[in-house]
Amino acid sequence: MKHLFSLLSPLLLCLLASLPLMAQQKGASQVAAATPHASGQTHALIIGVSNYADSKLDLRFADKDALLFYNFLVKSGTATTDNIRLLLNEEATGIRINAALNQLATHVQEGDIVYIYFSGHGDVQTEIDDTSVGYLLGHDSNAERVYAGTGGTLEFERLQRYINVLGKKKATVNLVLDACHSGAAVTETGSANMSQLALAGFSNSIRFLSCRPTEKSYEDKSIGQGFFTYNLVRGLMGMADVSPKDNRVNIEELNGFVKSEVRSASQGKQTPRIEAVDEYLVIQEVRPDFLEQVLAATKAQQIPNYLAARSAASQSADPAEQLSPGEQEQIARFNALLSSGREGVQQAYTLLQQNKIRGVSPQRLSSFRYALVSELGRQPQEAVNTILKGSNLQPSAAYLLESSRLARQAVSLLDSSDFHFRIYSIYDKYLEAYAHIRNRNYRKYNQAEQLLQEALALEPHSAFVLHGLGLVATYKNDHPLAERYFKKAIEMIPTWTYPRSSLGSSLRDQGRYREALAVFEEVIQMAPTFAAAYNNLATVYQEMGRYNEAEQLYRRAMQADTADVALELNNLGLLYRDRGNLKDAETHYLASIARDEAYGKSYANLGYLYARLEDRRAEAYLKLAVEKEPFYAELLTDLAGYYSTSTSSADRQRADALYQEAVLNNPFETRAYAGRGWNAATENPSLAERYFLEGVQRNPEKPSAHYYLGEWYEQQEKWELAESSYKKALSLNPYTYPAYTRLSSLYLLSGRTPLAEKILLDAVPYFELSPVLFNDIGNFYYAQGQADKALQYYQRSLQTDADYAKAWGSLAYTALEGGAYRDAVDQFRKANQNDPIKFALDDFRSLFVPQMEALSSSGRAAEARAALTHYLAALPAHAELHYALARAGYLSGEPAAALASLQHIEVSGLRVQEKYRYWQQLGWLYLDLGQHTKAREAFTQSQAFYATPDPLGLAVLAYLGKDKAAAKTLLSKALQYDASALAADKLGTRYSHTSRDLITRMISGLER
Repeated sequence: MKHLFSLLSPLLLCLLASLPLMAQQKGASQVAAATPHASGQTHALIIGVSNYADSKLDLRFADKDALLFYNFLVKSGTATTDNIRLLLNEEATGIRINAALNQLATHVQEGDIVYIYFSGHGDVQTEIDDTSVGYLLGHDSNAERVYAGTGGTLEFERLQRYINVLGKKKATVNLVLDACHSGAAVTETGSANMSQLALAGFSNSIRFLSCRPTEKSYEDKSIGQGFFTYNLVRGLMGMADVSPKDNRVNIEELNGFVKSEVRSASQGKQTPRIEAVDEYLVIQEVRPDFLEQVLAATKAQQIPNYLAARSAASQSADPAEQLSPGEQEQIARFNALLSSGREGVQQAYTLLQQNKIRGVSPQRLSSFRYALVSELGRQPQEAVNTILKGSNLQPSAAYLLESSRLARQAVSLLDSSDFHFRIYSIYDKYLEAYAHIRNRNYRKYNQAEQLLQEALALEPHSAFVLHGLGLVATYKNDHPLAERYFKKAIEMIPTWTYPRSSLGSSLRDQGRYREALAVFEEVIQMAPTFAAAYNNLATVYQEMGRYNEAEQLYRRAMQADTADVALELNNLGLLYRDRGNLKDAETHYLASIARDEAYGKSYANLGYLYARLEDRRAEAYLKLAVEKEPFYAELLTDLAGYYSTSTSSADRQRADALYQEAVLNNPFETRAYAGRGWNAATENPSLAERYFLEGVQRNPEKPSAHYYLGEWYEQQEKWELAESSYKKALSLNPYTYPAYTRLSSLYLLSGRTPLAEKILLDAVPYFELSPVLFNDIGNFYYAQGQADKALQYYQRSLQTDADYAKAWGSLAYTALEGGAYRDAVDQFRKANQNDPIKFALDDFRSLFVPQMEALSSSGRAAEARAALTHYLAALPAHAELHYALARAGYLSGEPAAALASLQHIEVSGLRVQEKYRYWQQLGWLYLDLGQHTKAREAFTQSQAFYATPDPLGLAVLAYLGKDKAAAKTLLSKALQYDASALAADKLGTRYSHTSRDLITRMISGLER
């Protein structure tokens, strides 16, 4: 039995190939020219959606099933193309489906037969009052299951109303639903409940249902169709005519045939059901030629690739000759405008608004309006769907405002009783409100809240509007209210991840990190590909100092959504900044800007980084940030902070104005109050303190406000008030890490060392995996002279994050001071690799080389040589290092090796004093090697680079050349320059053993 699909293929291929399918332009809405008809006709609305706007909903063969049913109706003579509306894929938007139903209900007359066929996704939601609401999902439905108040769907209740209207006209309604497909974005429960809800409703129709409750519809790629529609068409073509065999197919026969075939093909997993009041009602007259072709195909055992060459096509308008020339012209003109993009759509809108379309019937004018509404509604629908995804890359405020305007235009074209009048009214208000949210414009938040409340009044079950209200409450710092809105939205749609993610963000903003972690982890479990959840979870770990976990999560977010990565790249930049790796921070900020040029925070963070590095590009990037998002208080504060560091009074005035604007745009931006205070501190300390206090008064529950006030009090040496403020910050949020370190410093200043230690250790339970904390504890113990304890905490810091540059740097400098030179080099290499800016090679070398020179001069030249050799193997070379190594080789009696080290130096790149030192050292090396001519050349060369060059080397050479008079003169000059030049301690630290012997011989010889 399971091979019958393939056996029938040649018949249907022939059937479909012989049928002329006329294509309609894809994308733009078109005006169809419907005409009057006689009663007793068959009408059909056939909808098939395989390709959804959100690819998460895509199916394989739903559109092909719809096309198969369409072709059957036409080829069998059941209905003419004039009376069938076919909507496939992009054509099957929510508004077009509803408009087509409205037109069908208006056009059908008494005694007509109606087919309403839908193949695609269906879903059922249980509302708070346990009411089940069913939806058929059009092409532009969202994948988040946020249906109430949004477009893109056909609600069962609305479909029932249309069927009721048709029933009152005594039309026979055949409702064919193949909407129990399994899909990643539609829950199993919602999909499975479709049949149950359909069975409970639509009682005044003949119901063709693809499966029983709890079952799903299946598709077979080998035949390119779904089991249900394929067998339904076979049955209607005559295969179901068995009992009695009378060239008629009744409900009982069709039900038995389709059920048997589909159950067999699906191995019992799918059981279709056909319900009618009269089970013996004849549903189809069998054409003998159809049946003969079916039997012939079965007998021939032919199994070609079923419908491989067929493509989905849409129905054309009715024949133009049925229209008057004037109507033809108006339809062509209007369709041309709708097809010509945004400008054409606006011209069409003006024509309708100004009543400039003449010579068409009211019915045709209504079609014009619906076609235009469909076009106007396209962008608002896309905007809402994008917002509902909760992705990081939200539409711009300008785009949202434009979408709101288009929705408003759509509303103006619709009667208030129309279903989409309410939908587009909600969109108008919601999108304008969301534009204010997106703009981060606090001064518009009250207006946004009012708009959202108006939208909620239009549809109290609209979870997405409740979520928007939650966002406004969050940004207005009313977290309890925000939580209530978010939880209400979650209660309405438990599967929607965006409000859960927003709830987690609200908890994070309140410092309730453990609760936030639980929420974000729950979201990830629900939606493993939801990138924003990984990003949000990462931000919590970052604020807890758990950098490794945060980095992994940011990268996981970028893997989940490779297109929308600007936010994660920016956050990785912040992470590297916190780790101390400023070079990688810069790289990631620049990458973020490259991926989203409109994201202001990346510009601000890059500008702030450049300001720290005293890079002239800082101002340009900070100003760009404000240009990108002019209402964002954080960015205004960043730019103000830059100007406040200037010595120019004009810049400081500019900073004050920016701080004021930031506070107006967001009174909860505590940095703005503090920044304004520091900006005024030098000229007016009392005014400055007032600004700090204002920040606390406006934000009494924000720990940062108290922390900034503590910093002010500390600067003013009001120690007790500073301590009180820091403690208040910690009481509000124990994750306010800087408060621990500031308190520790205060306690040290006042001699309360045990308290200084205790407050740092108190932070451990909150930052148990923070490399920053353990490095700071290590620094505390090091300052107390407890090097062993310090080393333990530095190592613990690196155990939590092996890339934490500051801990490597702490170990390196500790090792250098302790004489563990090889360890110091290796550890500094790690610090430099992770933060080449903070841990610059020049800084380490400036400490390392003097220590090596001191070692060499103290008789430990061999040890210095070993350490320098290791340095040159581990870190980039430098002339100072080669010179120090040459010096160590010279002092340790290895002149040949020392000479090799000097030869690595590019003399032309040395400074004047360094050139003098170089030539002097080269002279002594040649002297030790017995190469007197080269020694004399080197000493002579050195005289060009110093006003009073040391002539001691030339004196030795003169003595060795038997010129005692010259030797005495040169030696006398050397003593004039440095009277203690021949002192034993200087000879011992400055010269090699060989050189000292030569000097001693000269002195003895000259004294005789």
